[in-house]
Amino acid sequence: MQREITITILAEDIRNNSYFSANHCPITRALHRAGYSKLKDTGTIEGEFEGESIDINVKNKDYNDLLDKLFGMYNSKSGRNGHAHGSGKVAEPITIEDFTHTIRF
Repeated sequence: MQREITITILAEDIRNNSYFSANHCPITRALHRAGYSKLKDTGTIEGEFEGESIDINVKNKDYNDLLDKLFGMYNSKSGRNGHAHGSGKVAEPITIEDFTHTIRF
């Protein structure tokens, strides 16, 4: 059965928090705002979803796309092309803005 999670990343979460803090990263904050309080991002999205333990990682295209966009915004924030994730691809800087993203798993 295909499941999905839709989250909204807020620009203020990127401006005011580090991606590298699992409790405060923009993905964890967005998951909790969307009602998924038992999930967090630790480099993968993990925790309990509808009574099941899940682990969504960079092999998931939707999650990988989310990281590309998020890291591009962090690169814009830092003024450099330094943020990359598990794929090793360095994301191009893009404008920091609110956006909605769906992850299917």
